[in-house]
Amino acid sequence: MAKKNYVLTLQTLKIGIWNWKYKYHWPSDFHNQDYLELQRQLENGITPSIWNKLVDRLSAWRANRPLSKSVIRERGLSVLDTLNAEVEKVNRLYNKRPTLSDVEWHAIEGLYLITHRIKNVTSPVFASKLCHFIFPDVFPVIDNEYIGVLGDYKEYWRLCQKLWVNATPGLKNELINELQSQSSSQMYPIFPWSTKIVEMCLSAQ
Repeated sequence: MAKKNYVLTLQTLKIGIWNWKYKYHWPSDFHNQDYLELQRQLENGITPSIWNKLVDRLSAWRANRPLSKSVIRERGLSVLDTLNAEVEKVNRLYNKRPTLSDVEWHAIEGLYLITHRIKNVTSPVFASKLCHFIFPDVFPVIDNEYIGVLGDYKEYWRLCQKLWVNATPGLKNELINELQSQSSSQMYPIFPWSTKIVEMCLSAQ
């Protein structure tokens, strides 16, 4: 990832929101409803039927290309026990409330590596999106088109964490209020403010 002075500001968030809504025409609730559905689906672990739904969602988020959904399904099913074990490990460590602010990379790296091996490509896009579905407030999405940041996901994740942790409470509230004001719906309590805001701000830089 190129060295650059990335920042979180109200202006960069506004640009990121504009890109999201008007350049890419993505959901105007910023996936608010999706996060509620994911929470309900995953509350009892990733079963084969839930895995199929996750694969459908990954396809809708254009993360499986160029592989077919059937290939992704089969590869995921073959590591489902290991995947669930890594999810449970993170839940135990953080009492089922992990967030970008308080997790450490070594605690979530195993989960990232398992998801990355499912598609088994250099790009971190697939793994970041799948991990984001599982722990939305821990794993920021990296998207080649929207963010334009390529390379090592660990470095990207650490940048996102640093930006959010170092932001003042006043700035965080300002950014949250701005994103809420631009949403087509009232955000649910489980909405991943930290990862969504950092992603949007980085897309503007």
